[in-house]
Amino acid sequence: RERVLELAVTKSHAATVAARQAIARVSSELESMDQNRAWTFLLHDVYGYDLKEVGQITGVSLAAAQSRLVRGRRELHERIQNDEALARFLRHLPEGE
Repeated sequence: RERVLELAVTKSHAATVAARQAIARVSSELESMDQNRAWTFLLHDVYGYDLKEVGQITGVSLAAAQSRLVRGRRELHERIQNDEALARFLRHLPEGE
């Protein structure tokens, strides 16, 4: 029983380390992206602002905010797909995480 608990803690720790590394890599990718696209992505998809609010915050029209969001999502997706280890890690996450 103690060995099972030890293995569970070890797996949990390894998963935590892997998740932190993945977050750092995604953060690094966002930092290297076009900043207008990255901020639009963060404001909308991470912080939950609607596109109208994103446009107001960033000082652009609704259409420009929408364009930046689409292009930012596409750019981040491509960057993740080009990072084989990160793409593999994210593909194996359970749904909803």
